[in-house]
Amino acid sequence: MVISYDLAITKSSVRDEINNSIRYTLTVNNSVVEAPSVVISDTIPNGISAFAWTCTGISCPNATGTGSISESIGAFPAGATVTYNITATMIISTATITNTATVSASNEVNNSNNTAINVSQPFFNIYLPVTLKKAIFAPDLIITSLTANTNDVTVVIQNQGNAAVTDAFWVDVYYTTSAPVLNQLGDVYWGLSVDNGGVPIAVGGTVTLTLSSPYYGGGIPPSAANTTLYGQVDSIGLFSYGAVLESNESNNVFGPTSSTTALGKVSPARQSLLDISGLPTRR
Repeated sequence: MVISYDLAITKSSVRDEINNSIRYTLTVNNSVVEAPSVVISDTIPNGISAFAWTCTGISCPNATGTGSISESIGAFPAGATVTYNITATMIISTATITNTATVSASNEVNNSNNTAINVSQPFFNIYLPVTLKKAIFAPDLIITSLTANTNDVTVVIQNQGNAAVTDAFWVDVYYTTSAPVLNQLGDVYWGLSVDNGGVPIAVGGTVTLTLSSPYYGGGIPPSAANTTLYGQVDSIGLFSYGAVLESNESNNVFGPTSSTTALGKVSPARQSLLDISGLPTRR
């Protein structure tokens, strides 16, 4: 068995509208074995006029820089991490900024965690005797990871909003080459509700879904490696936004990524014992 390196990238942001800037934290790590010829990229997005950044970690190619990030690491050790702290200057302080960063290396097996997308939204200001900032309180469901092989499918979801998730919702995974749309039924699915204990999901809370999860509703793993996968959280609902009203409705789809081959005997189909009480009807 060939052991492959596994690069992963994450990105977070803090918005400062008073100083017309966004502070990004970009983290790249490598697990398992040393990775050769690693490239880290973060292009200045629309709505941003400039980047100024620093890099920390033993594998940093440069300690400081300006402009878009395009850095190469000849040999990225196993267990190593590099962190970029970026100060971005906004052109318009009220604009929504979508920033995408990537990490890549040749012949990596798992590419599902090689892209990080950060959406920075403007604050909603109400001018009263006291100024209230970020006055919109709502959950924001996203998929942070989707992996699959011929034995299992694993989805990790997170509430990155500033209010708990309290409404029931579905999560679907699709074996398709096209991005899914709302109310499109998936090949594998899970349902989370108050009745079955799936919600509430606290601010920052995560839930890992597998075919052995108590929230598993139906479906089987992909039959072959390299099957194109998409995931969608809050995938079914009567409303234009699905079933959960979120602060950001544009980040519910994850993918595309690809399935891998399982190491071992193919598992039989699972039996679902899901309590669907309170969940939107799947049509």
